[in-house]
Amino acid sequence: LSRERTEGARQALIGHHKMRTANWEKAAARVQFANRPYFPDALALFELEVDNTGRGGPELERWRQAARHRRTDGSSKRRQKKRRRRGGRRGRRRR
Repeated sequence: LSRERTEGARQALIGHHKMRTANWEKAAARVQFANRPYFPDALALFELEVDNTGRGGPELERWRQAARHRRTDGSSKRRQKKRRRRGGRRGRRRR
């Protein structure tokens, strides 16, 4: 696998773990998490888990509701690009 795809899979697995273990009492926190780029893959993993174990149906429905409120305008991507630019210069310094 390419490095990018490997990283995407890793983030999806970590996201799935967070969905199962973190305290997600507030709906706004779930929606904020749903705006992460890896959320659709993490949600797919969660759906597979619920389908195979039969446990976690109500939690899955709350995550699906958060997914319906997810931003679709790409604004989270713009914010990520901005963050990268603020990171400073890379490589050798000029004199």
